[in-house]
Amino acid sequence: MNTQTVGVIECQADIWTIKLLLMSCRVMSRGVGTIMMNYIMSLAQKIMSVFWHNLYQIIAIG
Repeated sequence: MNTQTVGVIECQADIWTIKLLLMSCRVMSRGVGTIMMNYIMSLAQKIMSVFWHNLYQIIAIG
């Protein structure tokens, strides 16, 4: 089976914007859209947590 999913995300300091989320109808019918959104949100949360933690450390030291 050939299923395709493509996503383009613009990442800024405090906002992630999904510019493109493209998937085949076979993938969409299997709920992969929800899985992709959950993965993107989880990844954003982890990365932003590290970003703010590091920023806090820089400010606290400086």
